[in-house]
Amino acid sequence: MTYHFFGIGVHLKTAAPIVDIETALSRVMDLLQHKGYRLLVTIDEVTNSQSMREFTAAFQILVRQEAPIFLLMTGLYENISDLQNEDSLTFFISST
Repeated sequence: MTYHFFGIGVHLKTAAPIVDIETALSRVMDLLQHKGYRLLVTIDEVTNSQSMREFTAAFQILVRQEAPIFLLMTGLYENISDLQNEDSLTFFISST
């Protein structure tokens, strides 16, 4: 849609809102892959929190889609072990 104000045209494009991390990451990865870039995500002090579980589940989907994304995580052994032992994140065990 194009609007004109005082002789200046502005084109606005609407997009569906991003409602979850999977959609956000997927859109970013599509853009990066199109430009030939790769993404390295680094996370320090990993814990078994809801947001970490959501992120690692989204990361797993992107890996299956062969997205150019890489993950480097650090933290206490207990915290990483707790995250690895989540039922929905079993792929994570072979990745570490």
